[in-house]
Amino acid sequence: MKTILIPIDFSSATQHVLNYVAYASKDVEIMRIILLISTYTSIYQQIIFSAEYMCLNEHNVETERKGIVSHLEDLSHKFSERVNITTKVEKAITELPLINAINRLIAQEDPDLLILNSDQSDVKSGYIGKNVIAIVKASTVPTLVIPSNAHYQTFQTALVPIDFQELDRLTVFRQPLAVTSHISPFLKVLDITGRGDFQREKQNLSRLLTGFSFEAYQTENSDILEGIMGFIRQHDLQLIIALPGKYNFFKRLTHKSITQTIALKSDLPVLILKQP
Repeated sequence: MKTILIPIDFSSATQHVLNYVAYASKDVEIMRIILLISTYTSIYQQIIFSAEYMCLNEHNVETERKGIVSHLEDLSHKFSERVNITTKVEKAITELPLINAINRLIAQEDPDLLILNSDQSDVKSGYIGKNVIAIVKASTVPTLVIPSNAHYQTFQTALVPIDFQELDRLTVFRQPLAVTSHISPFLKVLDITGRGDFQREKQNLSRLLTGFSFEAYQTENSDILEGIMGFIRQHDLQLIIALPGKYNFFKRLTHKSITQTIALKSDLPVLILKQP
């Protein structure tokens, strides 16, 4: 993989992501990793004074920025010592709002993958976790979301939930230099709705998943989310792959939001693919 982009803050959730990626770099070839931090300060923080906000003058803002830069230098140095010796770690600092900063860096650096933490439950989790859904929606590159309880394992087997009447969405696996080609997991393709002719549609998988080893399954549970969760409990998996498009499985899960289903209440990372 040529480039990975990781937006960071200084939370324990970010540290967990860096730990995860450090282990992954020993297993998956990664040429460089860009650590991105935004020093953006909301205008409201500068003009509102209350028990919740401290009015920041120009001196305070600059002092805070210097502290962030110093902390980033220390974090980057320690991270560099942990990743594979062939992996280059770079730093990017911006004053832009987080999502704007990510989109600009994606346009400039064309990363193969964006990596985020999904910890939204802890008030100390930092602003990355709190904004993970907005970032996922805005990202134009494949995005790996890592739950706070996920520990790195080689991506040997991945679950691909899909409506078998929409198998054309699997063409994303045939993109040149696709992220999935770097990890090449065995795919367990799960028909999440049970509609249509399962045996007939299975025959199309070989054409759509050229170069991948796979097996096809079908859930008999009318509750899509429960069907997926049951499958996860019964199989040895290291990854969930979400397909792009209007009808990706996150949006089809009984019409619940991505927020409620992003990690499927499991400890598995979710790789969200994007249309080119």
